[in-house]
Amino acid sequence: MNKVISVMIFLLSIIGCGGKAMVEIGFNDEGAVSMPGDVVIWLTKIELPVGSTLWRGYQPITIPINATGFISATGTYYEIEPGYYQIISVFIDSVRYVADSVSTLLVDRPYQFFADATIPIYIDENNELQLVVNIQSDNWLDFDAAEIKDGHYAFEGAQLKIHYQ
Repeated sequence: MNKVISVMIFLLSIIGCGGKAMVEIGFNDEGAVSMPGDVVIWLTKIELPVGSTLWRGYQPITIPINATGFISATGTYYEIEPGYYQIISVFIDSVRYVADSVSTLLVDRPYQFFADATIPIYIDENNELQLVVNIQSDNWLDFDAAEIKDGHYAFEGAQLKIHYQ
């Protein structure tokens, strides 16, 4: 009986010592449109998974229109549980469209949007991975009028992807 208990405690200790995955969250705008300008957001919180705060702060993030790179939002890697992830929740304070040194306020209140992965992203333990939120500005931003398109909402169609360098 004592041997069975010892084996169970050993197995539970191994399970409890599982590795953590590490992620850094960033933004880009791999839209189909090549327009001048930037989308500037004041980021306040990132949840991954939804309901679990990964990062909290207050900082501006400038995302060039049609940029395929990686603009870090978290500035470093954060520990998460290994597993499958398909959605991320982003909280912002405001959104601006800046083009030709003209800044236009698009969203002037706290706002939350979600970015979905087309298929679940598996994040291994003891692994570092950059996840990027593609804001898809050409889906929702009327560049000529410098406003959100009628019948659309900010960050509509945002996608969560793995960033490959």
